[in-house]
Amino acid sequence: MWDTKHIILTAVAPLALLGITAATIVWPTYRHAAELRTETAALQHKVESLDNVNSKVELFAQRLGELKDSMNAELKVIPDDAEVALLIRRLSLPVDGKTVLDQTFTTGSSNSAVAGDDESGVAAMPLNVEMDSNFDSVFALIRSAESMERLVRIASVRIQCDRSEDQSDIDGHPILTASVGLEAIYQTEVTKEAE
Repeated sequence: MWDTKHIILTAVAPLALLGITAATIVWPTYRHAAELRTETAALQHKVESLDNVNSKVELFAQRLGELKDSMNAELKVIPDDAEVALLIRRLSLPVDGKTVLDQTFTTGSSNSAVAGDDESGVAAMPLNVEMDSNFDSVFALIRSAESMERLVRIASVRIQCDRSEDQSDIDGHPILTASVGLEAIYQTEVTKEAE
């Protein structure tokens, strides 16, 4: 009988040892692998969500770029100073005696850029340009003022053509006497202090 117990014990001992090994090593490893599979699935879901978020971010970045381009194309900068000398330099056309016979710039005194509102913080410096030139040169001056990145307002345009005089440019177009009234818009000290 002792031999049967011994044989049973010898047979059960490895099975018990195998069970204890499975319980202490294999089961925690299996449970950890199951946790890793769950975490992997959650991370995979986050990655898919992140791809969706990235596409939204790219869409927003593209839209922001379009808005910046639109802003740069449509909105003008209002500088801290009238910068009249720089403005005159940029608007001056070469007096070549053929297309532009004479060009004179005259400035006036600053006033509020918003009619009836002296506290707006934005002023306008009047700048009058008198020219004896062909139409293309007058038009080029106006387009140059309008295409500046800073805000320059066209206040008035007066053009006269004296057909009794025999003055024409190199292409035979008549020489005009033009007066273009511009306003250089800029911020005053009130606006700067508010910022």
